[in-house]
Amino acid sequence: MAIIYNKEKRIFSLHTEHTTYQMMADTHDYLLHLYYGKRLDSEMDYILTYYDRGFSGNPYDLGNDRTYSLDALPQEFPVLGTGDYRTTAGKIREANGCMALDLRYTGYQIQDGKYDLPGLPAAHSEAAQTLCIYLKDERVGVEVTLLYGVLPDCDVITRSVKVTNVGRNEIYLEKLSSACLDLLYGDYDILTFYGRHAMERNMQRTPVAHGRQVIGSNRGTSGHQYNPYMILAEHGTTETKAADTGKTEAASEAATEGGSGEEKTLTVFHYMGQSVKQQGLEKLEEEFKKTHPNITFENIFYNQGTDYFPQLSTALASGEQPDIIMGNPATYPDLIENGYAMDLTDNDVIKNLNVSPEDLNDASANGKVYAVPIDFKASGFFYNVKMFKENGLEVPKTLTEFDQLVETLHSKGIDPFIDLYGEGSTGDIETRGIIVPRAVAAGDLDLYEKLMSGEKKLTDYDYMDEALSVWDKRMTYPRMDAMANNQDKALELFVTGQGAMIFTGNWNIGEMLAKSEGTDFEFDFFLPPIDDEGSAKLCTMVDQSFMVNPNSDCAEEAVEFLEYWVTDGALTWSETTMMPLITGESSDKLLPVVKSMAELKANSSISQGIFTKPFNTEFVNAWRKGLISYAESVCTGKPMTHEECLNNIQSLFDDIIATSK
Repeated sequence: MAIIYNKEKRIFSLHTEHTTYQMMADTHDYLLHLYYGKRLDSEMDYILTYYDRGFSGNPYDLGNDRTYSLDALPQEFPVLGTGDYRTTAGKIREANGCMALDLRYTGYQIQDGKYDLPGLPAAHSEAAQTLCIYLKDERVGVEVTLLYGVLPDCDVITRSVKVTNVGRNEIYLEKLSSACLDLLYGDYDILTFYGRHAMERNMQRTPVAHGRQVIGSNRGTSGHQYNPYMILAEHGTTETKAADTGKTEAASEAATEGGSGEEKTLTVFHYMGQSVKQQGLEKLEEEFKKTHPNITFENIFYNQGTDYFPQLSTALASGEQPDIIMGNPATYPDLIENGYAMDLTDNDVIKNLNVSPEDLNDASANGKVYAVPIDFKASGFFYNVKMFKENGLEVPKTLTEFDQLVETLHSKGIDPFIDLYGEGSTGDIETRGIIVPRAVAAGDLDLYEKLMSGEKKLTDYDYMDEALSVWDKRMTYPRMDAMANNQDKALELFVTGQGAMIFTGNWNIGEMLAKSEGTDFEFDFFLPPIDDEGSAKLCTMVDQSFMVNPNSDCAEEAVEFLEYWVTDGALTWSETTMMPLITGESSDKLLPVVKSMAELKANSSISQGIFTKPFNTEFVNAWRKGLISYAESVCTGKPMTHEECLNNIQSLFDDIIATSK
């Protein structure tokens, strides 16, 4: 069939011989565009990403859920008044001047044959089908019908829109477009055709730039002198050559038939934004090529928070699939479900890793291992070694010693902490540094599970109050500009000696080295003290992990490269990135701070994978938002009580969980 409807997910798939067009009515009854491109059989709803969208409007009925904004979601028929600041397809005005329109999905109908538009010409096909999707604004009394004509044998999908006023009041239709398509990614050119007598139909090709580019004719009709017709094509595409292959179709076939098959390219799709990690990856690849001269690498990087997964989804759907995919099976279960992640459970690359079963939980799903962990991440206090030595200060091992350290630094006119209470306040020190070790000691391995289910509240656990006590120490002498600090600025202040300590993670070691290059700045690491017994432990979790695409023609080589990465190439990676080794021996080239963290990992650590439910984003986000509010209250001289802060975090946590269900 040309039109397929998934009732459970409310996904519409329109298929022609070579293309697929897909959209979905989501849980809030908004019609979202999912995909248009090469024909596929999978469903692309997993490309939609939801995270805090600052300065983007939210639908009224979603309350304070900042993760949902129509300004950032690809809509099938965007209109004015729903928080979307992009170009709209429809705009109405009521008699009272109100122009807001909130269209929600109400139903659909699939018909054989293609729809007609009275008074207008139309194309038809015996195999054609029509999809009618109905949207309505109940307040205004406006119904919108989207008509999709699918002609599968012609590779054509048409769309028209009909607007009906079913309300009691007059409305004025100020704008109506039959289609509005979000093309979120890509390097595109616009091909247009201008002309005049005896010079008809001249092609003009220009790059798509930011801003509005309009194609049209004031004549009101198409003709030989101007044809308001356009083609959108990827940059470099011609009639015989795709933009991404660099080969003509004939050349590609010749290579397939006559090539040796020895030369292979491994495509690595990743979100490692730090320059030192990208350098580490490139160095590993160069070393690997010394023993595998037939292998070349293509590294494709996208920002994790915004671009990565949509771009990955597009690549997987296009047929130009990457061979090695960075990701976490717990975060991207759709990759496993859709067959894009190889089961590595019994593979030598996993068997040769010297890690605990708990460590592998972050690389696993459904009891199987689907990713190769490269290194681990952990958080704690990094301190200025020279500043400590010059002032006769020792690394604190107990909470009392920590208090004394903070007081001493302040008495000497030294800022104890460089902090970033706004953007960088992740809640990691509380969750990983205090809550996790205390939960393990108390036997609360189902902590996250019970909190997420609502069975327990934060105030049911005494150590939640203790977590805030450590936060208090950081806030004892707050810098008034700390609320405005971002991570980059905070790291810069720390390496230039503006404060004695900073709380962050080992993923920033490379950045601190880069910022202090050419200076005598030296830093080391200690655990956040949680009591006077010196019982603090390093809480770790898998950081970088990579999956192998089983559909790849180079799957065997991809596994071999990852095995090299965590064995013979492990020191190269660690020495370049200054990330502690997940396995293997240490090296004299590693900094003392890296060795310190590696020793703690080996002798005094807790893996987050020990919990019955994996460490979750919801819990951390609730702490982050709550602690930002707490920091604001301290900085303004009206500090919250611990009970007020915990109740606020609990409320945030409840809202996030409710939204995620």
